[in-house]
Amino acid sequence: MLHWLNLLRTQARAVELAVLQAFPPDGIDPAEVGVSLRRGLNRMSSAVYVLELYFQSGKLTWKAVE
Repeated sequence: MLHWLNLLRTQARAVELAVLQAFPPDGIDPAEVGVSLRRGLNRMSSAVYVLELYFQSGKLTWKAVE
């Protein structure tokens, strides 16, 4: 599970970096779409990191349904 969460976080960061290139902080963004996207993607990658910590500490476990 840690592997898949880390992969998800890595992909979220890659998308966040792509948004930074598409909407640079010093660029013109009248609707502030880039700001919202950057903030949302950053929070998503942070949330996945917290899930990784919970799984690693044993506070959260994964049980496959048979």
